[in-house]
Amino acid sequence: MGFSLQDSERQVRGQRRAQATPRVGRNTILTKEPIPKPVHTLALVFAGRLSRRQAAAIEYHLAVNRVLLARVEGRLLLTDVERANLAVLGLAMGRDLLEENSLIVQPETILRWHRQLVAAKWTYKARSNPNRVGLMKTIKALAVKFAIENPSWGKRTPWSTFIKAHAASIAATGFFTTEV
Repeated sequence: MGFSLQDSERQVRGQRRAQATPRVGRNTILTKEPIPKPVHTLALVFAGRLSRRQAAAIEYHLAVNRVLLARVEGRLLLTDVERANLAVLGLAMGRDLLEENSLIVQPETILRWHRQLVAAKWTYKARSNPNRVGLMKTIKALAVKFAIENPSWGKRTPWSTFIKAHAASIAATGFFTTEV
């Protein structure tokens, strides 16, 4: 993956800011003296050795993968989880490294899988919940139970029955009305 013009402009702005104002983080030690030369050299040697060891490990794993792929006949059938892992890791590597190191699928395929993952993340389709079936059965059983225990619920009552049941409330509210 190449950098765009915006990326390079951001880098230049970031470098200017870093030169103009020193930033202080949690782990920053504020000293006016520069790092001693032997410590600096030792840190560079250690970082270089670590980088060489990582490169050697990566080369070893690529060689092992090539040997194993040579012994496999036909296509490899990948699961959805394996495709998702390859897509996420492949995007982090970038197209250039993918073209150099992709052994079992084409780089375009890995990037397509990543696009599909992103699309699936933002597609809100109704997902079936296996517990939902049990919940609906419970709700239906409760509704039937309430209907049996309370036979008058849900039935239309004649107007006279309503007035008899609520006569006290109706009479009390009659005093609060005013003519306009």
